Amino acid sequence: MTIALEFLNFIVPISVIERKYPGGWEQCRTDYIGEAGGPAWHDDQLFRLGAMDPLSMGLMVSEWEEMGFQIERKVKGESRWNHGCIIGAGECAPTLPCVWLTVAGDGMSAWMKPGHPYETNLSKRS
Repeated sequence: MTIALEFLNFIVPISVIERKYPGGWEQCRTDYIGEAGGPAWHDDQLFRLGAMDPLSMGLMVSEWEEMGFQIERKVKGESRWNHGCIIGAGECAPTLPCVWLTVAGDGMSAWMKPGHPYETNLSKRS
């Protein structure tokens, strides 16, 4: 499946949310989507929150880091996305390398890279 991309996008694999978000995926859905819907999108592998400006995006990422997510990490001295990823709509690649995300050629949708260890399937959950 794919997720639609809007202005600024913060994307997190659901398998990571299960491990790191207080209360797991179910609590995350309650916090951001709720019964009436909310500002988030997801498919069976990725969760997406949007922002309209870099300051709002930075605050959002800081909140997730405070929960224990390591959004960015260094590999051989180079920064790359780890537990989360930021990408703007219409961009064909995230702002830093992201090994688990594939972006459509038009930059308007994204999906989990098949076979990555973060890959999950919600339909297998009880």
